[in-house]
Amino acid sequence: MSTAAEWARRVGVAQMRHERVEYDRASLAGDPEYRTAVQKLAIEISREIDSQARARLAAHLEQRPSLRGLLDPHRSSVIIEVLVVFLAAGGAAVFLTRSGVDLDIAAPVSALFNLVASTLMAVVVLRGLRRGMTPPFTNRVTVLVIATTLPGLVLAAVTGTLTDPRFAVWWGILGLSAAVAVVLLILLLQNWRAIGVDGRMRIAADLDAWVEVVRAAHQATLQDAAARLAALWASVPASRRRAVEDDRAAAVGLLVERGLVEQADALRNAVPGALELDLVIRASTSAWGSGAKTMTAATIVPVIDDRAGAA
Repeated sequence: MSTAAEWARRVGVAQMRHERVEYDRASLAGDPEYRTAVQKLAIEISREIDSQARARLAAHLEQRPSLRGLLDPHRSSVIIEVLVVFLAAGGAAVFLTRSGVDLDIAAPVSALFNLVASTLMAVVVLRGLRRGMTPPFTNRVTVLVIATTLPGLVLAAVTGTLTDPRFAVWWGILGLSAAVAVVLLILLLQNWRAIGVDGRMRIAADLDAWVEVVRAAHQATLQDAAARLAALWASVPASRRRAVEDDRAAAVGLLVERGLVEQADALRNAVPGALELDLVIRASTSAWGSGAKTMTAATIVPVIDDRAGAA
């Protein structure tokens, strides 16, 4: 059976941030009853975060609908945009690769990749414009689609194959894809201009207000979770607590011996199970809306920079 001390002996400095939950899991391996209770608490807290955060976000967007496109973009939009990035990059790569791809293959591949990319981007942009200001990522991907059609169009002009019957259709499709992306960019710019300087300043102020709402609510969630976990741990019989605490104390001592003093100090007074709750709470922050990960970086157990200390 793995112990916290064994974990402390083998964990690398670079893995501390991502593997420190194993400190919890290893130290509780000998007390499955308490660990099960922690997992149940984690699920309960996760559900509470999801329902409360979504309700709070809906209420905020009802008062400030101009933020909908930024805080609550359509669920599939980001996935589509990532796919568009790969398609557009692939469409350009067939012309830019050092090995060289035969034009008979490169032209249709680039044309079809970019056609799909521009079509998908049209769906994202038109859907996003109905939600107000579009996220910066949408604007950047639209520019990317335009840029990735250029290698093929330039090559068509340089090689004089624009009117070649073998390639004319493919170059036409590539040009159409570029034109669609340009139109989308024009629509985005018109939307930007229609919002105006005053509108953008109001949106920025509303976003700042939302950040404060999220941070305050997240801090309250952490305090509530810590209090409930402390009560749960206090309910465990003293003999069982002592066995876990001894293992954790040995692990902290080993970290100190290895020079990982700051990491050891962060774990020293952590209530068993707190790292498990941190992991679940962190995974639930998407319910706060787009960009919530950066607003909810605080944790029950402080995170120490991996570069601190030495192995």
